[in-house]
Amino acid sequence: MATWKERMDELVHDLQRERDELRVKAALGKAELRDELAELDTKLDDLRSRAAVWADKADDQIDDAMDEARERTSGWLKDLKDGYQKLRDRMDRDAPPA
Repeated sequence: MATWKERMDELVHDLQRERDELRVKAALGKAELRDELAELDTKLDDLRSRAAVWADKADDQIDDAMDEARERTSGWLKDLKDGYQKLRDRMDRDAPPA
């Protein structure tokens, strides 16, 4: 499963590819289009840096949540396993000899 960082990197890469295609078209077009593209480039750079920070935080939070879930459920699982083992031991001990 892809991490949030990998997903964000893919989205940013797609935006960069689209930007590059528009740059080629803008080079052949009007100056006002180049200005709009330059403004969008600035926004893309800002998005790239904010997305990287956000994706790292999201991955960390997911890891923390998984660790907490594992920690909380491990006690429950141990209790159930111990209970089943006690029953199994009693059944074996109380079973008539074969």
